[in-house]
Amino acid sequence: MVIIDLDDKPDNPASAQELQFFTEIIANFATYTELSVGGRGCHIVCGGVLPAGGKGRRQGHLEIYAAERYLAFTGNTDLSGLSFVQPALQTIWQITNCQGALNQLLARFGSTGHSGDLSSLIELPATKPDGLVWEALRKHQKHLWIIALCEGRWKETGYPSASEADLALLSYIANSSMSNEQVRRMFRQTVLGQRQKHVKGNYHIDRALQIIRGRQAAGAAALAGTPLAAAAASFVAEHQAKEKAKEKTKAAEKAYIAEQAARLPPLHNLK
Repeated sequence: MVIIDLDDKPDNPASAQELQFFTEIIANFATYTELSVGGRGCHIVCGGVLPAGGKGRRQGHLEIYAAERYLAFTGNTDLSGLSFVQPALQTIWQITNCQGALNQLLARFGSTGHSGDLSSLIELPATKPDGLVWEALRKHQKHLWIIALCEGRWKETGYPSASEADLALLSYIANSSMSNEQVRRMFRQTVLGQRQKHVKGNYHIDRALQIIRGRQAAGAAALAGTPLAAAAASFVAEHQAKEKAKEKTKAAEKAYIAEQAARLPPLHNLK
């Protein structure tokens, strides 16, 4: 059995191009399809298999999985409220084999699809201590929201599940730090991060990080060539130049101190 998850959340909406693609996908899969828990996306459930060794694919707001995935079924087949669903779509209660349509969909992914392999995460060193990252989050415009998530009060924030709350909190932290190890460490300092599935290993956290880093990369690619991107690049270059200048100054000061210390007479001659 294969599950196709089409996602469109208010705080992370799918693009117009993705929504158009969703319309094509739903039309091609004559099988059981239901509304997601959040009411903005849907789950397509069909018979079929993924390529050998493939646990799944993820690209933007589209996910395809056949193993190692938890999903909350709703049983709600009323998709009339979804903007990307054609009004004449027929409700199908049976789970049918859609291997042909599945093969076509997988072919559309090409080399840009992300498999279940989490080794694609790039590990970078932290550029600032945890305390400064927490301070930045406390100053965030949604700091009350973030505090509620950190304290495990995710139901108050409107998320339908703890897993979606995990992704939201990890997103806030990851947007303030490019170090995955720092994000993992800080997340585990929260109530959400202290749940057993996160304490025993990195698998679930890294799956969320792969989604987050993918979105960040997609956002950067979308900005490429725009005035905002040029301004950002200029700012980064200026910041890097200042940091190099500081390092050079510190090195010069250290060399000067060492030189002056070498000129001092030995301590026993000062007696």
